[in-house]
Amino acid sequence: MAAPRRLRRESRPVVYGVRVAPRAAGPSPTRRREVKVRQHTWALLLLVAWAPAAAALTWKGEVDLGFVATQGNTNTSTLNGALDLQVRYGAWRHAVRVEALHASDRGTTTAERYVGDLTNHYDLSAVSYLFGNVRYESDRFSGYSYQAAEAAGYGRRFRPLPALKAELEAGPGLRQSRETTGSSTNEAIFRAAGRLVWQLTPNAKFQQRVRLDSGRANTSIESVSSLQSTVIGALALKLSETVKYNTSVPAGTKNTDLLTSVNLVYSF
Repeated sequence: MAAPRRLRRESRPVVYGVRVAPRAAGPSPTRRREVKVRQHTWALLLLVAWAPAAAALTWKGEVDLGFVATQGNTNTSTLNGALDLQVRYGAWRHAVRVEALHASDRGTTTAERYVGDLTNHYDLSAVSYLFGNVRYESDRFSGYSYQAAEAAGYGRRFRPLPALKAELEAGPGLRQSRETTGSSTNEAIFRAAGRLVWQLTPNAKFQQRVRLDSGRANTSIESVSSLQSTVIGALALKLSETVKYNTSVPAGTKNTDLLTSVNLVYSF
């Protein structure tokens, strides 16, 4: 009579009363090397495919920076800066602008403003284009904790003189805003914007930017005028004045804000 076979018991972990199957063995070293080689190959192919597009990109930009500080009978400081970056690829143009302003008097903040603006243009012809714009602004002393807007529409370019060029654009959009009192508003808006550049001399130019966002609850208008003169090479000096107007602001807040600045500008 044959001896009975001894049964082998497997020890498996138990999780929440359920016996878990044993973990399968990981891939072999050879398999891991094959996966790594394949990943590197795909990365190289993507880099080779993207290189011609990257070479076709046209970049340009400006960095603005201004700082004023006083000590003694008065202790104040003001710092403002901006970054403008423009990228062109084929019929596409992308523009990014970031602004920051901070001022204090004897350690107390008297001005604090941050702006982010992204605009995408698609050229229909040499003089017409479609645009999309997203903007966010936080200004704790304007009566609004933040104002955000998205818009899209149609624009045209004008060049009445060789040294003078302008753009005008308009379209519908949406706006989200919150007042410092805590009241929030979401509304449809009409957006219109314009930009003018006048090259006065080879080393000096005048620029004007105007933006209007109009809705039922509030109409916001901003005008930026600047005069820029080259100092040496890519370094320039810029005098600018920004005027911002809101038709509706909380009680105790002025409708108009004015900022005058003198900045150094580096172009690249």
